[in-house]
Amino acid sequence: MSKKCTKCKESKPKASFHKGKTNPWCRECSKAYSKLHYDENKLAILARQAELKKTSKYKEARRKRSKEAYRASPQKRVRQSAHTALTDLLSGKRKSSWVLKHLGCTVTEWKRHLESQFKPGMNWDNRGVGKEKWCLDHVVPLSSADLQNKDELDRVLNYKNTQPLFQQENSSKGARILPEEEARSFEYKTNLAVEKATFEAEVKAENDIRNVMPDVIIALADKEELFIVEYLEKIDFKNNGFQQAEKKKGKK
Repeated sequence: MSKKCTKCKESKPKASFHKGKTNPWCRECSKAYSKLHYDENKLAILARQAELKKTSKYKEARRKRSKEAYRASPQKRVRQSAHTALTDLLSGKRKSSWVLKHLGCTVTEWKRHLESQFKPGMNWDNRGVGKEKWCLDHVVPLSSADLQNKDELDRVLNYKNTQPLFQQENSSKGARILPEEEARSFEYKTNLAVEKATFEAEVKAENDIRNVMPDVIIALADKEELFIVEYLEKIDFKNNGFQQAEKKKGKK
């Protein structure tokens, strides 16, 4: 079945119209009008949105949605917990946290890593939320990883995956990797994979040594015991020879 759009005057399939809405325009015409209306009234719309966000009704609704999403998604719970823990570690509110085992360094070393990436205008006093303030960002976003998986946690929570970004930069970036960060992201993933492979090889080699060690110890013990027996026999032989020589001297 088809339906005629009163805007473009074309007959289109019903799927081209918003389901259950009384708007007689098709999706394409509705979208074009919405964009035009926004472009022409952008400042006024943004001002209304800013005022709306200040109301207690909006804040309460937002808190309710956040709580529901937090309870419904284990992924969001881990991400929020990690964000809070990392922020508290930087501010000194806590000395230890579960994220430290995934961070790959001490908090002091992590701070040095972040400080080495400071841009002009960044310092430890202007970290936070607001204009001309910077916040913690993950090059490879936390939302891109399966946070229920330990290996994925090790990858995205590693200190090398963090960087300081001004609030405006972080907001515009969102949960994506910027083009200028692609090379760094690839290098980071590659280095982490190499480090992991090296670590696993070292662990395997150590386990192999431990597995063969009992046989080596037994072999060495057997050899040492044989040596000791032979040595004692030699000493005994010499002693006997010495005693026989002394007896001959006494007879003379």
